[in-house]
Amino acid sequence: MKTKVEAQGGVYSIKNNINNKIYIGSTSNFKRN
Repeated sequence: MKTKVEAQGGVYSIKNNINNKIYIGSTSNFKRN
């Protein structure tokens, strides 16, 4: 149980990091334009 929950949390955090990078990149591009 614990290992499955931890694995799901890790995948969720990785997806959040990717989304944050995309969001920061899009906002920086918007500011450049």
